[in-house]
Amino acid sequence: MRPAAGDARALELLADRAVQGLEAAERRQLDAVLAARPELDDDSFDLAAAAVDLAYTDAAEPLPPMLRARVLATWPGSVGGSD
Repeated sequence: MRPAAGDARALELLADRAVQGLEAAERRQLDAVLAARPELDDDSFDLAAAAVDLAYTDAAEPLPPMLRARVLATWPGSVGGSD
C-alpha cells in the first residue's frame, strides 16, 4: 500500500475498521474511497490488529496437534512444519 497525501481519512477508517468496527456512515465513506483506491484495502490493518490482539492474549491451552501442524505447514519459510 502506498498512501497518497489525501488518504489520511481512509487510513483512519481502515484502522478503525480493524480495531473497533465502523458505523454505517463510516462504512459507506470507506467503501466510496476504496472503490476509487482499491489498493488501500490490503488487509494490513486487520492483520496488525489481529497480531497485537494475539500478542496480548494468554493461551489457555495449546493448539490441537493437527491444527498446529496445518498452521506450521503454511507458515512462510517453514520446513516441513517442524519447530
